[in-house]
Amino acid sequence: MCGSVADLVTVRISSVGVSVCGRCGRRVSGLPRPQGVGLCGGQAPERRSGLKHWQFKGLLKLRQAGPSYTASPSDLAEQLGLTRGALSARLAFLAAAGLVIRTRDTADQRRVHVTLTPAGHLAFEQHTGSEGAGEDALLAALSARERATLANLLRKVVHSLENQ
Repeated sequence: MCGSVADLVTVRISSVGVSVCGRCGRRVSGLPRPQGVGLCGGQAPERRSGLKHWQFKGLLKLRQAGPSYTASPSDLAEQLGLTRGALSARLAFLAAAGLVIRTRDTADQRRVHVTLTPAGHLAFEQHTGSEGAGEDALLAALSARERATLANLLRKVVHSLENQ
């Protein structure tokens, strides 16, 4: 079952924004595709941007936090459905890669904040940009009107899954 709209990932289909949840993506991923073509029309996103899916999800949650792009590890663990230990291992990797920084709260040294770095923003943008280019290639055979129809149909599927 899909979560709230905040759990959805926006997939760009040219100029039409479509929200598709992971459940839909898993079903679509089973469809036949031309050899060498990923779900987004090109290589798998991690091969184009260098980010693995779990890394992208962590960066996405920090982006969704708003302009401070900061969250507590416990909030991130809850949003990602991870234990605090599993999240700690992932944050260590992201910090070593320079994508996030962990800092202690100045008022309470027991608290830690995770913040997206400029390199993390760039990696996120490269990942989402490469997905958009792949989707454009995949949907090149559709007219603007057909893309709008597809966007509306996908939106309807997502809403029906959310209400289950």
